[in-house]
Amino acid sequence: MKIWQFVSIFFMIVCFTIGISAITQATDKLCPDNRPANWPSNWGKWGPDDEIGTLNYITPEIMKDAARLIKKGKVIGLAMNVTPGISPKFVGLQGLIRYMGPDGADFLVTRPLGNYSFTSSSITIEDHGSTHLDPLVHIWWGNCTYNNRPAPEIIKHFTGVTKCSSNAYIPKSFTRGVLIDVAKFLGKDYVDNIDGSPILTPEMIDKIAAAQGVTITPGTAVLIRTGWVKKWTGAPKPWGMADGEVGISCGIEKWLQEKEVSLIGADNVALEAIPATKECKEFYKVPFNPMHVGVLSMLGTPILEFLDLEELSADCAKDGVYEFAFSFAPFRYHNASGGLVSPTAIK
Repeated sequence: MKIWQFVSIFFMIVCFTIGISAITQATDKLCPDNRPANWPSNWGKWGPDDEIGTLNYITPEIMKDAARLIKKGKVIGLAMNVTPGISPKFVGLQGLIRYMGPDGADFLVTRPLGNYSFTSSSITIEDHGSTHLDPLVHIWWGNCTYNNRPAPEIIKHFTGVTKCSSNAYIPKSFTRGVLIDVAKFLGKDYVDNIDGSPILTPEMIDKIAAAQGVTITPGTAVLIRTGWVKKWTGAPKPWGMADGEVGISCGIEKWLQEKEVSLIGADNVALEAIPATKECKEFYKVPFNPMHVGVLSMLGTPILEFLDLEELSADCAKDGVYEFAFSFAPFRYHNASGGLVSPTAIK
């Protein structure tokens, strides 16, 4: 090897080493992990490379146990029926727009393919615009997403979400599900408050579960029904933050950790109580949606929103069985920033 070749190789190695060092230092600066010590967290619990958080509680044995809950062979869809102009949606979102291809009359006159005809259509919709799973990087605090990953490094315009996307959920997308039917328990079609408060407490969840004869075991997906979808379907305006909703709030984190809940969802926009309490917002140091920081980003517990639990509620009330096999594989597209999903309860 000639001396100039040796010098060139040596120079490249030095530059590479310096570059790696700079990236590491930049990462440390972006994510100094300055979270308050009193924040409940699962960061590091399943190792530094973890992308699925509490879905790790769903083991092969839990999946097999969930399959044993299938007694009737009945499948109940839990996704909203997405209908343009009718389906409830969050203000500012367009929802579903459909562009229809050939229809039944287009081939009648010319018949370019003889007796062979077809149809198809194109759609546009936000990946949080209907029933969906929030990936663990949907919301973050400071510069760091779940498990101390710098947001600028894994969320980019042209590549999407390169770590902790909703695609990572697919291998763990089957487990035991439990319905917590708040509306049924309180004897209401739509629950807009609980004793004057928008907060659904862990104590109330336990009380409803006991009344329904179910327990929250490790790996369970907890689904909460408030009657929201039924209330807002066909509404003359989109739902906005000022309209409020019943949901979880600060104090649920320890309960979720102790129960080893794999996933939590609801039939409303954000799962959490809106408006959030001043204390909860101050605890997580954010202006709104503090539970998305606490549950999604800190605990790594996926959130499922915009569920339609009306048919499931009626079936559970009829047979008295509030547990079921639950499937929730998200729509698989590259580096997804949200997981459109059509979950099912199987009884």
